[in-house]
Amino acid sequence: MGNLMPPNPAELIPTLKEHEWVRGTVASGMAFGPVETDMQYGCLWAWPYKLMTHIRVVSDFIKTIERCDAPEVVK
Repeated sequence: MGNLMPPNPAELIPTLKEHEWVRGTVASGMAFGPVETDMQYGCLWAWPYKLMTHIRVVSDFIKTIERCDAPEVVK
C-alpha cells in the first residue's frame, strides 16, 4: 500500500520549482492552495507564504505540503 502521509516540508520544498502547484497547511492548521509556486526576491513562495529563503532555509511555518494539479478553469 502507498504512503498516505503528505511529504515532509523540509524534504519536499527544496525540490519544488517555480510554477509548480502545491497545497498544504500552516502552523495554525489553516489550509492553503492549490497555489502556484513563484520565485520573488530570491525566495520560493506559495503566496502569501514564503516556503524557502534565498539561502535555501525552509520555513518551519509550513506544516504539510504536497504537489497537486492546477485548478480546473471553468468557462
